[in-house]
Amino acid sequence: MISSRQTVWLILIGSLAFIGLFALSLIRSEQTEFSVLQSAAPAGATAANFEGVMIGGSETSAKEENFFSSDSLTDKYVLISFRASWCAPCKREAVFMESLYEEYKAQNVEFLAINIWEPESDARKFAEEYPVSFPVILDAKRRIHIDYGIRGLPTMLLLSPDLRIFKRYDGELSENNLKELLDLLVNSDG
Repeated sequence: MISSRQTVWLILIGSLAFIGLFALSLIRSEQTEFSVLQSAAPAGATAANFEGVMIGGSETSAKEENFFSSDSLTDKYVLISFRASWCAPCKREAVFMESLYEEYKAQNVEFLAINIWEPESDARKFAEEYPVSFPVILDAKRRIHIDYGIRGLPTMLLLSPDLRIFKRYDGELSENNLKELLDLLVNSDG
């Protein structure tokens, strides 16, 4: 017969084994998810096609009943800004995005803001607070950020006219830093 002391030890060993296996499974799933997301949008890769709901922006030929398709971006340089209304650095970048768009649109550069990880009502308020003339869409299907491996905000992607990822920048950019990246893009072989 098993003594109470042996029972305690068996329960303790069983509990520790369970906790260890659970922790190991969490670590492995995080590594798998991270590696999949990290490899989703490396420089030089062809940009993933996407669609979204237009929530802002006044100048776009892709606007059709509040619908946006990435098919309209071919043969242009493209800056994609992933953002959210609750992201303080995103708000700081939003302040100068329209003036940069006005400066670079004559050089065949299209800007696009994609709001992610938030309800449509919050994204629309953000678009109203920081109005722009380039398209602002919502990742309503919660798929675009996965296809591009977005893990934090803000994130900027620069695409060449053949819709290959030229540069990716994770984190906040100053206006001057973003201008330098845009100059690199338009002066590249595309």
